Amino acid sequence: MGVTISHSVIAPLSAVSVAIGFISFAFTLATFVRVFWDALLALYSAPSEIMDYLSNLKQGLLEERRHLRRVKRRMKSRRRDSRDGRGRSSSEPGGGGGGGGGHGLSRGASRTRSKRSRGRRHYPPMHFERDLQSFHSSSSESSVKIMRIAIRDMIKQFRHLEAPFLNPEFQNADTGAWSNTPTRTTATASSYPPRHHHHHHHHYQSQQYGGSGREKDGTWQSEREDDDEDDHLQRSNRMGMEYRKCSLRERWLWLRRKDKVTTLSEALSRIEVRRIAHEVGTVSLMVGDIGRDLEGVREGVARLEERLGRVVGIRRVD
Repeated sequence: MGVTISHSVIAPLSAVSVAIGFISFAFTLATFVRVFWDALLALYSAPSEIMDYLSNLKQGLLEERRHLRRVKRRMKSRRRDSRDGRGRSSSEPGGGGGGGGGHGLSRGASRTRSKRSRGRRHYPPMHFERDLQSFHSSSSESSVKIMRIAIRDMIKQFRHLEAPFLNPEFQNADTGAWSNTPTRTTATASSYPPRHHHHHHHHYQSQQYGGSGREKDGTWQSEREDDDEDDHLQRSNRMGMEYRKCSLRERWLWLRRKDKVTTLSEALSRIEVRRIAHEVGTVSLMVGDIGRDLEGVREGVARLEERLGRVVGIRRVD
């Protein structure tokens, strides 16, 4: 038997499969090189990135919590003022439901007031008040509450992310706890002022805002927790000086946690956009309703001028 040499050409389908295999291998190799290069860059720039990313994220959380707290207090004060106004209109002297003798008023004064009240004309609520009340409804309050809860959860997550990078004087035994209460050493005692207790301040706030035991125990409990966490955040914020020097361990931890910090920053940006949209919506409603109210006032002034002109004309004829 002789040796037969095949001179057949490769099939087109097999050539295409070989080309696709080489291209996919090239993409896989390029992806691996890119990921490896990004990891090297993250390890190299870890000292500056830890300081910049964590400090900016900490300040952003502080500012957003402060803004949301102000929005909540503003809404509570408006609701309380409206409730107090309704209570005064029905119970205080001079209100519609109060009796004359029970409040030390004479019968003549009460009759005079009743005559005046009969002559008054009850106007419907203006656009500004009505639309502002509809805007500050339960749905708006629930959205602000959801944003505050989200910020609180993000701060708890930030504690866990920040704990391994802090200096020992800012760390507690429990890494899950808030890590910015430094231990009282001679160095830190001279650098940081003594921490004052806030119970007098909260007692004054509870008296100022008035209210019942439910508000003191339930509503202001979250406010005290927010104040404590804000105080802890501010104590650990020393323009990046609270973070330790980067060794190989910190660089490796930063390589593993950088994506989580970036995701947390993006979530904070979305909450900021929602809060800004909420405030801009409030301002736009106020401006639009003030414009409509001014139009109504202008029409009323025009009718008043017309009526006064008729009266003056009649007197001149007489």
